[in-house]
Parts: sequence; structure tokens; C-alpha cells
Amino acid sequence: MVEMIIDDFDDTGSCWLQYDVQLKIKTTFGWQLTESLSSSKFSDRVVPVHPTVWVIFLVGLCLIVLHESTARKPLLVKEGQANTGLVQTVFFNFWFLPFFYTSLIAPISLDFCASLGQSATMSGLLLASPVLGTTVGAVCGKFLASESNWNQAFARKVIFWFPVLASLAAALAAEVCASSHSNGKVAFWQVVGLIQILSAAITVPAIPLFVMQAKITPNSQKSSQMILVHSGKVVGMLVGPAVFPVISMLVKGNHDASPASLMGWSFVAMVTVAVFMQVYGCMALPSTLSDQEPTSDPTSPETSVEHLSVAQRERVVKNMVWYALERPFSIAAIEVATIMILEVSYGWSPELCGSAFAIIAGTSLGFLLLSMWLLSNNLVTESGIFFWSSLISLLAVGLLFSFSGAAGLLVADAVIYGMATVGAGLADGWASKAAIPNTHFSNESYRLQTQIAMNSSRLMSPIIARSLLDYAGRNTYATLQLFVVFLGTVTVYSTVKLVWDHESPK
Repeated sequence: MVEMIIDDFDDTGSCWLQYDVQLKIKTTFGWQLTESLSSSKFSDRVVPVHPTVWVIFLVGLCLIVLHESTARKPLLVKEGQANTGLVQTVFFNFWFLPFFYTSLIAPISLDFCASLGQSATMSGLLLASPVLGTTVGAVCGKFLASESNWNQAFARKVIFWFPVLASLAAALAAEVCASSHSNGKVAFWQVVGLIQILSAAITVPAIPLFVMQAKITPNSQKSSQMILVHSGKVVGMLVGPAVFPVISMLVKGNHDASPASLMGWSFVAMVTVAVFMQVYGCMALPSTLSDQEPTSDPTSPETSVEHLSVAQRERVVKNMVWYALERPFSIAAIEVATIMILEVSYGWSPELCGSAFAIIAGTSLGFLLLSMWLLSNNLVTESGIFFWSSLISLLAVGLLFSFSGAAGLLVADAVIYGMATVGAGLADGWASKAAIPNTHFSNESYRLQTQIAMNSSRLMSPIIARSLLDYAGRNTYATLQLFVVFLGTVTVYSTVKLVWDHESPK
């Protein structure tokens, strides 16, 4: 608002008259989707975390320490027999937790930031901020556990203890949220800072876990196993929205509660799940591995990427790094944009918006299971699934435009998200088979590059998506998604064509 004082003479010319003229200056785009949101709209009732909760968590951590200091070997697996469902579940959990966290806080993120005097763009920053910490964590993980000088016992400690640090950071973030009513802007940046510690600590195990999985999983099972592991993302997206309404009901009771309290208790839920997973992990991760190398499947219906030339295998790995830049941009945009569209444009409550994640994740899980069934029965080839999943995603982007309404938005998100998750699993599987140790396209180099690529996308995507929605509308956001998904489809086609050309030489 700009206020102007205009002076003028009265009829006698002897005195001045003053008129207050207020001019409302619009944004450059002429309107703003979230202009109705303000901090005064929300309740200021604070529901602090009871000390008993933290006592329970400390007891859980003490039990973990007790197991590690007294047990001679993990309780759930035999040494040297790591290629079991128990250990694959640890890999699954690594993907589950970040997406559980995202889907848990996304429904309340916009209200949380607005209640602290922040804009929709800053809520995008809040959701994107973990990528700064994860980049640091990935680099540290590469240097702590090198593929060329692999030490399973030490890698196990890296994989195990750093997420414990992440849990402590999440607990501190919960306490900050509980006291955010006293100084909103400071509390916002304190939460962002703690998220950096949380995300860095939880990502340090990323490269050691990927290298370990590549070492213990036969080549014939890598694609299907990595699709299964990546389904942790979808399950996290399915569980998070189911947990958030329960948190909201328990925190609010018969009265409304501040968004900061709901955010704080969401961090509590994350700590609870993380500690439980660490208890499981310490009993399931082996401290030794067998020396048996992964083998290929002679019954495979198509040429596997490890049979390509060295130059072609390098190209496969590089393409998958590019794919890791393009695909997460689209996925991260869906995670934050859908909630904002449903809440602001269609008037959905945060709890109901959370159910959108359940719809998206449930449908995506169906696509994953169908893809794994088709692959396991050799009804389609890996390259066929890879290409068609990308092409179907590209076609589904059309439903992101405003003509399709809320139903079309959810259908598009479910298809794009599900197909992208299938593609992510195949990308990791192909890259792990094409990678060559002690080269610049080894498994650890691939994972570090993809982690940086994913982080770059996840840093930009939420901010850009919510800013575009806020100032330019849904159709502009959909146009951006169309461009990004098209780039991903081109990358996938250029990769699968290497296999197709190898099978049908001119």
C-alpha cells in the first residue's frame, strides 16, 4: 500500500484541505494466489511436547547403544549372508524416511510459514532446504566409505550412527516449533538450520548403502530390487498423510492449535519412526560380507547393460545422472504444488490435503507392483518398461492444466509420480550394472553425482513451483512440468536405444 497526501484550498481559498488517497499496488503479475493468508488467520494456541515423550526416545537410544556395545553380531542375520529380505528392508527404509518426513510436514508447511509471517515462496524454501544438507552429507559419505577400499564393519557404523544424529536434530526442531510464537522469523530460520543438520546426517549413509546394495545383489535382481527399494518413497508418501490427521486430532483435541504446534509434533512423529528403524537396522545390517561377485542372469530376455562396450556403459551412467537431475524436479514440484493448489484454489483443509498424498502414493504403488510383476514374469523387457513409463508420464502432464480440475490434478500426479518411481528404480539398477569400479563412473561416483543432481533439483523445484503458482497460476506451473518431463523422456529414450541398437546391429 502507498499512501499519498493531496493538499488543496477550500472555497474561500483561506485554508488547506487534505485528502488521504490510498493506491493499492499489485504485484508485477497483477494478483497473488495466497494474498488471503496472514498470520492473524491462525490460532496461537501452543501444545508443547511433554518431557515424557523425550524420556521414551532416550530409552530407545539407550537400548540401541546397549545392543551395539554388547552384541557380538547382529541378531537378525547370519554373517556373510547379507542378500536377504531383511537387509533389503534397510535399503527400503533409507528411501522411506525422507519421503515420510516430506509428506508429513507438507500439508502444514504453508500454514506454518504464513503463521510466522513468511510467504508461500518461503514455504517452498522450507521444503527445499534439506537438499543443502543432503549435498554435504553425500560428499562426506563418499569419503568415509570408499568402494575401492571397502570396510564393511566401518560402513555399517556410518550407516547406523549418523541417522541417530539426525533424530536428535529433529527433536530440537520440535522444541523450536513449540516456542516459535515468541519470535516467528527467528524460529523459522532456526528450523531451517536444524533441517540442514538433520538432512546432512541422514544422507551420509547414502553412498555406503548404494555400494553395499550393489555388492550383495545379483545383477539379475538389481533392477527389480531397486524398484522395490524405491517403492519406499511411495510407501512414505502413503504413510505420512495417514499419520498427519492423527497428529492433528491428538494435538488439537476440542480446540484449534497453532500450525507451529502441528509442525513440532510432526517432527516428533518423524523421530519416533526414525528411532524404530535404527533399532531394526542395528539388528539387520551385517558387519561382514561374502566375497561372491554379483552374477548376470543368462535367461534375461534382452541384452543387459553390463554387456555393452565400456564407452556405452559410461554413457548409460552419465545419462542416469542427467535423469536424476530431471526426474526429481518433477516429483518435488508435485509434492509441494498439489497441496498448495488444493488448499488455496479448492479450499481443502490441511488434513484433507494430506489425503491427496495417500491417493497419489496408493496409485503409484499399484504401478510399481504391476511393473515388478511384468518384469519378474518376463512379459516385458526392462528397456520397454523404462521407455513406456517415461512416455506415459509425458502424456499425463496434460491433466495438470486447470481444465481438469482437482480430480485431473490427482490423476496426473499419481501417474507421473508412479512412473517416475519405476524409472528411478530402473535407472539405479542400470547404472549399478553399467558402473565399473575404480573409474570415474563407478558406483560411488554415480551415487555422489546423482545425489548432487537430485539435491539441485529439489532445491529449485519447490521454490519455483510455489512461486509460479502464487504469481502466474496453475497453467504456467503445468507448462514447466511438461518441459521437464519431456527432457526426462528424451534422456530415457537415448539410454534404452543403446540396448536396442546392441540387440539389432545394422
